[in-house]
Order: sequence, then structure tokens, then C-alpha cells
Amino acid sequence: MAEETDHALHPVVPKKSTERRLRKMSQDYPPTTFSFHVQARVLCVGMAVVYRVAITITTRTTCVLAPQNTAAVAASQGAGASCQSWVIAMSQAKFHTFFSQIRAILEQPAVNQYRERDDSEWKPFERFLQTLTDVLDQYEHLQSRAFAINANVDAMNEGKVALEGFLTDCWSALEIIIPSLAVEPHFPASLGREILCIYVLMRDFLAFPECILEGNWIYANAILSLEDVEELLPTLSEHACSICLERLRFTDTRDLDPASANSESETAAPAESTFSVKLPCAHLFHENCIMAWLRHNPTCPECRAVVGAK
Repeated sequence: MAEETDHALHPVVPKKSTERRLRKMSQDYPPTTFSFHVQARVLCVGMAVVYRVAITITTRTTCVLAPQNTAAVAASQGAGASCQSWVIAMSQAKFHTFFSQIRAILEQPAVNQYRERDDSEWKPFERFLQTLTDVLDQYEHLQSRAFAINANVDAMNEGKVALEGFLTDCWSALEIIIPSLAVEPHFPASLGREILCIYVLMRDFLAFPECILEGNWIYANAILSLEDVEELLPTLSEHACSICLERLRFTDTRDLDPASANSESETAAPAESTFSVKLPCAHLFHENCIMAWLRHNPTCPECRAVVGAK
């Protein structure tokens, strides 16, 4: 019991090489792209304005798990693309609650301090916080503009258009951190809890389904299954990466600091292309090569074993 308590208080910190791969996934290899469309319709309920909001998200995911014998068929049918539509009701009370909750988080001293830092280690979070702050500032007076009953049809239509713009801009801000959400639980960053709280509020507000992030979860699991090659046996010293066909090199990354990559000292981290990793099936590849491969095919290039599936 004591060991479990100690583990809860002191979570396992991933190795620096794992941190490097998770950062690379979120910043350079996002597996999913989205197309967001929203259309609002004004409904008057008594003396209140309520909107019927139709939301459509088209998701294109490069990382798709498919049965090995049907992979070609799935690819030909566009298995990585899906379109989902749903309708939500938007009242003034719902809008005001969401707006106030997000504003309260953004105005916390710790969040303001984080946004002002120049050495932020998790750039997508920094960009997301600033973008969302700009969105709230731009639409500060939306609830009085969009939810006020007005005999002027043009004024009512302007409020509808403004609400559509607000929802679209909220989604655009959310897209900044979507690639990072899959890796944050494994690589806690500054303000990670606040970011996840904002994400949950936006998810519930827009009512979008969790399955739109499935490609990110698959890719993150595949990346987390990679192991460092601490040493290559003499018999494997001439082993080549089967993706690029270049010879694999041994690089001891146990004590390397990612920040040293920009240093000119002899202990600086080597070029990323020299890192070699091992899949659970024991096949070896260059880190960059296999990460690019897994982004499209979460299977081993040599034996086709599924990588990172749960």
C-alpha cells in the first residue's frame, strides 16, 4: 500500500528520449486534420433567443488501424476520412456559463505568468492560451448582441453570424492543442491540468464525440511503444534501417539533455537522424523513419505486427 501511495505522489517521469518523441509527434507529425463547419438558426422561445446550431466535422486521419487482410480495401475506401454531424441548442445561460468558466481559468495568475514566458517548454499550450484569450476578447459582448430579441431582422442575423464566428474560432483554437492532448497524460507539462480543464469545457460545450481523436490516440500509443537501442550487438553493427536503407548507428541517449542540442560542446546531442529505436517485435529503425511510417501505418514495416494497439 505504501508503494502505491508513493507512486501516486511521485508519478513516473518518462525518459528524455520519450519526451523528445512525444514533442516531435505533437509538433511535427500530427496524424489528424479537421474541417469544421457550423450553421446557426435563430429560434425564439417565449421572450428568449435560442439557437439551433448544426455542427459538422470532417476528420482525415493518416493513422488508421485496419485488419491486415483488409488494409488495401480500407485504404481504397478512404478509411481515414469520416464526417460527423450533430445539433446542439445554444441558450444565453449556456453561453454565459461557458464564457465565464473559460475566462476564469485564463485570468488565473499562473496562466497569465505562463503566457508571458519566453522559455515555455510546451509551445502548443502557449499558442492555445493566447489564441483563446484573443477569441474571448473579440466576442466579449456577444451574449448581449446575439441573444437580445430585436425586431430588426438584419440585427438578428448579425448576431447569428457573430455566434457562428465565435464557435468557429473556438474550434480553431482547439485544433492547436489536439495533437498534444494524446501525449499530455504521459508527459505532464506546465499548466497541463488547466489545459485539460479548458478542453473538457470546450468538448462539452460543442458536444463533439471523442472518436474524432482516435487517430491521435493510436499514433501516441505507437510512439510510446518505441524503445531506445542502448547498445547494438556486433552482429547488428551493420544492420540497416529497412525504410531508408541507411546503416543504423548506436547513440547512447541515457544522459542527453534535449536542451544541449543547440550547444557546441562535445557532449551536445547528436543529429536526430542518428537515433535508433526498437519496436516491440524487436525490429530496428531510425527514429525519424519509423515515426513518419507509424503516422500512416501503425504496423511494423518488416513483419506487419500492429504497434501500440490496446
